[in-house]
Amino acid sequence: MSRTPIRSALQRLEHDGLVRIYPKQGIYICDISVKQVNEVYEIRIAPETFALRKLSHSIEKHQLEELYDILNKQYEYIKNEDSYSALEYDMRFHLRIMEFNKMNKC
Repeated sequence: MSRTPIRSALQRLEHDGLVRIYPKQGIYICDISVKQVNEVYEIRIAPETFALRKLSHSIEKHQLEELYDILNKQYEYIKNEDSYSALEYDMRFHLRIMEFNKMNKC
């Protein structure tokens, strides 16, 4: 991979206030405030709420069971303090909701 896309991505992160770039010194990750975290969640809530509402009209039993299984596994990873696996299952849960919406079209 060339340096251009990496440089561009880092500049975007700096523009968004997530990193600070100091020439010839390095790149430092900025602290994230509670307000910034809340803003990200507010942005995510709208499309996910829509996706769940849409899916609620057409979800099949086996799909619902799969979502429950994913959540149960994620809960076990959280209890065992395995944050990497818990995040993996969180992502899997949200991706499956989107995939089920695509599958259930008439």
